[in-house]
Amino acid sequence: PGFRRDDKHCRDDISLPNFFAFAIPPCMQPNRLEKVWKYLEPEILQKWDALTSDDLESCDFKYDLVVEAIRKAYYPGRSHLSLEADIRDWLNSRVAFHERSL
Repeated sequence: PGFRRDDKHCRDDISLPNFFAFAIPPCMQPNRLEKVWKYLEPEILQKWDALTSDDLESCDFKYDLVVEAIRKAYYPGRSHLSLEADIRDWLNSRVAFHERSL
């Protein structure tokens, strides 16, 4: 009667990776993104030309909102997590490049 837990098939000690427990990389901190925004925005618009300046302006220099705007414009059927690494790597490389040139 009712649900019975089968101890040999059910383990409570399994630890799964927490995909949301990572820290934002230092070059994606809001103040650093804002510092290079005037150089980065044209590059974003060139790489992802379906985006507009208004789309990016509404992101208010927030990394997560920039990633979400790109995902919605180009990859509406794919999950946020499957694309974030590619977008983040590109943004990280461009932010680091522009920080070195300041």
